[in-house]
Amino acid sequence: MPYVSRASGCHAFRHALASIVHRETGSLKYAQKQLGHSNIATTGNIYPHVADDEMDLVAQAIGKALSGFCGRSVVEMALEKEVVQ
Repeated sequence: MPYVSRASGCHAFRHALASIVHRETGSLKYAQKQLGHSNIATTGNIYPHVADDEMDLVAQAIGKALSGFCGRSVVEMALEKEVVQ
């Protein structure tokens, strides 16, 4: 594997750790404690990353929540649009 500055080694591990802790617990405070940051803004703004599959889950949850409001699911409308195109 090639070494990429700030994307390999301990620095990459810290980002992965923060992402995993935040995803699995929903808590930035736990990630902050693990990383030893005095300011939670450093933890929250820089370290956790969101995977594409997580964003799909978020979109589905929003669509489900808005389905009664809009008359039909936002997710259903998006899927229809993908089929048409």
